[in-house]
Amino acid sequence: MDTSEQEAFFVRKSGPFDNLALLKLWTESTPRAIYPTRKIGTLNEG
Repeated sequence: MDTSEQEAFFVRKSGPFDNLALLKLWTESTPRAIYPTRKIGTLNEG
């Protein structure tokens, strides 16, 4: 994989994750894992 975008498309195509789950993993879970003490925003409906 050359980019994280390509990896996300590959995981979406071959894995059990839907678009929302991938978006949350990419934008919320990964930053929380890298920076556990920082306040990270979340994606909420609306």
